[in-house]
Amino acid sequence: MKIKHKLSKLTTLAAVLLSTTCIFCNIPILAQPKPNQIQTIRKTALFPEIVGNQEFIQKTTAALQLLQLYAPKDLRFIRQYVGRIKQAEKSGMVAYVNPPTFELSAVSMVSKTWTASIIAHDAYHSYLYQYYLRQYKPRGMKVPYDLWGGFEAERKCIKYQMGVLKKVRGPAHEIEHLSKQDGTHGDVNKDGVLDWRDYELRNW
Repeated sequence: MKIKHKLSKLTTLAAVLLSTTCIFCNIPILAQPKPNQIQTIRKTALFPEIVGNQEFIQKTTAALQLLQLYAPKDLRFIRQYVGRIKQAEKSGMVAYVNPPTFELSAVSMVSKTWTASIIAHDAYHSYLYQYYLRQYKPRGMKVPYDLWGGFEAERKCIKYQMGVLKKVRGPAHEIEHLSKQDGTHGDVNKDGVLDWRDYELRNW
């Protein structure tokens, strides 16, 4: 039975790579929340603001509580660079708005550990944006997307995500899946460029 269970997990992971982060959020959900048009807002002193339906808020809060327990320094980092986590049809870090907003699709919320790690992943995207903004803003220039959302940026975010995933006791199959990523997952149309066309093609 254990062998069958492991094979089932590997089959599921393989299927998502064929069918479905920047977002590093492409492990399939185990129990996707039912559609709910009622959006609520949860504000606390400890966590970023959470906007979504009740199930989304509960799952996001559980992931943040996991960070609070096992990775408090990383939670502080997340709070510094993510002011809002908002339920959305597609996942993406909107780093250039106030507050910086991580739009998170319910499809990406496979587990508490994975959700915690992808929040950390996109917080690092926001960090990179803010880092380069300090250099470009005084010159009246926009931050080039490649610096905070391109392939090299993705690899940096994956590295940070891996550290957090291990801290929150992520299971072996999630760690293995993440270790195989090279930062090109966001290039959905495989044209060698990360842009809005890839974002529109996402189904996570």
